[in-house]
Amino acid sequence: MRHDKRCYACEFKATTREHVPPKAFSPDGFRDGLVTVPSCDRHNLDNSMDVEYARNVIASSRGINQIGERLVFGKAKRSYDRSCRLFSQTFRDSGLAALDGEETCVIRIDLRRLKSVMTAIAQAIFFLDEERKAERWRVYVDSLCSNADLGGARHGGAREQLRSTLGRLTFKDRPVPQPKVFKYAVSRMAEGLPIYRFDFYEGFVAYAWPYSNILRRGFQVALVN
Repeated sequence: MRHDKRCYACEFKATTREHVPPKAFSPDGFRDGLVTVPSCDRHNLDNSMDVEYARNVIASSRGINQIGERLVFGKAKRSYDRSCRLFSQTFRDSGLAALDGEETCVIRIDLRRLKSVMTAIAQAIFFLDEERKAERWRVYVDSLCSNADLGGARHGGAREQLRSTLGRLTFKDRPVPQPKVFKYAVSRMAEGLPIYRFDFYEGFVAYAWPYSNILRRGFQVALVN
């Protein structure tokens, strides 16, 4: 590795490579051609407990494909066997609720941990695609349910306005090595900054975009198709 290379997320020299998304998201047999970026030790998340937490939450979600489901009974189970604390943190507020007319298990998500992983993925993709860095990011996880969703009130409010706005955008798919594990698409804000749509295991969707002063004046005016 050349010594003049800098980390994808900061100004420190890169000492390693970070996978995009972290390698823990990819089961055996789905690791060919994985993309990496130069990283310092601090921003390499391969062994981060936040990565394990985020992967396990995503793999346990409704609507994902068989590859994600395999992780629940493979890597996710092994991570819980190794760490009772991680299991407790993930499921301590679990319960049953009705969603779309079906009873399902629900857990309270630690958004800080999940968004930290989504932010790192966005930073890495931005570094690869734009050849520059953006440190401040907004993240919206569309596949999560709010208390209002569980109560059947999926209308109105800032969350629904944001979901509606994002749903009207035109996103262009980008080539990825393992689309059944992770793929992403890009739209653009009015000032040219990207909005990323992430799709994990063909069913868990999140969005990320760099912090912009335009967004202070309202999300909708900052977006273009």
